[in-house]
Amino acid sequence: MINLTIDDIFKKGGLLAQGNSNYKERPQQIEAAKLISEKINDEGHVILEGPCGFGKSLTYLVPALKRVYEDKKTEKKKGEDGEKVIIVTSNISLQDQLINKDIPFVAEKLRKVYGTFLMYSTLKGINNFICKTKLEMLTTDTTLLDLLDDRDKKEQELIRAFAENSETGDLNEIDFTIKQDLRKMITCSDTNECDLQRCSSDTKMKCFYAGQKAMAKNSDIIVTNYHMLYAMKSVQSDVIADATIVIMDEVHEAEDILRDFNATEVKEGTFEYIMNQIKAMVNKSTQDLSSLFEGIDIEKLKDYAKTFFENIDTTYFKEDGKQIILIKDQTYLPNKDNLELYMKKIEKGINSFIMRLENADYKEMMENLDAINIAKKLRATTSKILDITSNVDKVLEDKNKVIWVERKEKTVILGYKEVDVSEKFKGMFLNSPKMRCIFTSATISSGNNFNYLKQSLGLDKIEKDRVAEYLGKSPFDLTNQELWYLPEDAVPANDKRFLEVSLRQIEEIINATKGGVLVLFTSTNSMRECKKYLEERNIVGRVMMQGEMSKSKLLEEFKNDEDSNLLATKSFFTGVDIQGHALRCVIIDKLPFETPTEPIQQKLNEEKGAFFKYSLPSMIISLKQGVGRGIRTIDDKCVICILDQRIASAKYKETIFKSFKYKKTATRSLDEVRNFTRNYILDKRA
Repeated sequence: MINLTIDDIFKKGGLLAQGNSNYKERPQQIEAAKLISEKINDEGHVILEGPCGFGKSLTYLVPALKRVYEDKKTEKKKGEDGEKVIIVTSNISLQDQLINKDIPFVAEKLRKVYGTFLMYSTLKGINNFICKTKLEMLTTDTTLLDLLDDRDKKEQELIRAFAENSETGDLNEIDFTIKQDLRKMITCSDTNECDLQRCSSDTKMKCFYAGQKAMAKNSDIIVTNYHMLYAMKSVQSDVIADATIVIMDEVHEAEDILRDFNATEVKEGTFEYIMNQIKAMVNKSTQDLSSLFEGIDIEKLKDYAKTFFENIDTTYFKEDGKQIILIKDQTYLPNKDNLELYMKKIEKGINSFIMRLENADYKEMMENLDAINIAKKLRATTSKILDITSNVDKVLEDKNKVIWVERKEKTVILGYKEVDVSEKFKGMFLNSPKMRCIFTSATISSGNNFNYLKQSLGLDKIEKDRVAEYLGKSPFDLTNQELWYLPEDAVPANDKRFLEVSLRQIEEIINATKGGVLVLFTSTNSMRECKKYLEERNIVGRVMMQGEMSKSKLLEEFKNDEDSNLLATKSFFTGVDIQGHALRCVIIDKLPFETPTEPIQQKLNEEKGAFFKYSLPSMIISLKQGVGRGIRTIDDKCVICILDQRIASAKYKETIFKSFKYKKTATRSLDEVRNFTRNYILDKRA
């Protein structure tokens, strides 16, 4: 029996330190890793906040992988499954770091002790992989080839060469950007589109996506994203069925992604999609069941849908300012009788289609599994469409559901979501004693507690002793490494002068710091206005803006041009890791509250006390994420500028500052900002 302790692994001179002269023992990391190890063994769950520099990934990887290695050394009864780890993130760069760096590092260290190997792999969506059948069709079909321009044809040849030599077929491994139209022609958008019946047996055996799933099924550790995890859970996929340890990194994203995963959006184009799915399932079937859908005229269906959505548009969106309207009852929607009639015909046909194939003999039913699965998904879609177009009053009897209409550019959308997904999440991950979860992020606490996270994911609905908490502290000297700045003439974000004042302040700050500024906006419109404003001024450094190139390319340019400035929105509040003085100032224009007109926010705001229960904790977590872009190493220094006067005057200001667990060095003097960054730049460039 190997008796390897967490201390043996993390201590100075321990397993992780071997071969690394720069290794430093971190007492907090050891405490947190011991807690995770204890709860994994005790069939419990852990919430861990590990700020930048804490070593969060190693903190959860070591006890999780240690348990898997120990399990491999244990004799099992016949049919008994071993331990299997799933690591979930919302950030591709973190997934790459885990699978290419952190997991191999820990696995190799532990392998030397336990003498056995672990298998680990990624699990990505089907649209990340080249479809060999589609690529072959693109090469040989002259109609498709005519759609390609010269650049597309060159890229298509490069992709073909890559596919012939690649073991994975993962498009993320290609070192050039593929145009979206071409990407659609060589990948399947979802598993419904994947036509294995049409593929040759040789292609099926070498299908990149199928190969990835097979590898994941046989792996001890899988790295994936939240959408894939929820998708696999919803269909009870055997790929993850035996998972026993689930590590949810960036867990602050889990609730919103689950809401979106179960959401439904209907627009005019949805009905053409339905007809295409009907064609797909009919073509996949070994029986000719096309007669089940006779009498359904696609053009009539499209006309009925067009009329329905045009009526919504003229009713609610004559004024440009109104973008999202909650539907309170059936009278809020126009007449839907013709559309309902056709959708019921489609639903009836789908039900008959499923019944015919499932009542066939076992061999034929198995041959038609692809067709049956498409039909079942389509049945669920048509049922939801009927609910939110025709059964609004019945749906809204459940106070946890929200239906709304909105206009995005020129498209009118009818949407549906569940507001509280805690019960759904609890059922998926918290009810089984076999499954132990680690919930972690650099920023998940608010007001020095995890109450908001626990409520949103149902952790407050299970036995208290099953959930352990660890609130880590930053290892950085943030009191001296950060300078917080609020301009003397700051105004509240709800002041009509705010945009005008804040743009001038941003200009002044950029000139004071000599560039190196990341400006984070809460709205795309404000970002664009700032770009336009700064281009007309004589400011220090180049100004780049989100959307001008890919996120990774923007960050690379920003890092390499040390006096440049980058304007971005909420998606850059996370996933930005720029070390050194290339990023010496973070500006956040407004306290990042969720947009009050968003349907979930509108629904939540109907509840008494919603601001302190939902809006404030959510904002604080986002604010901590944005501020966290500033200090990434012990040598960094950064000015933190929040231009919203409410941070100093609002009645909830103490709750905000309580969430940043260190004494802040603060100023309202632009000269102090100038001196702070000048000295830092001189030190770095000396």
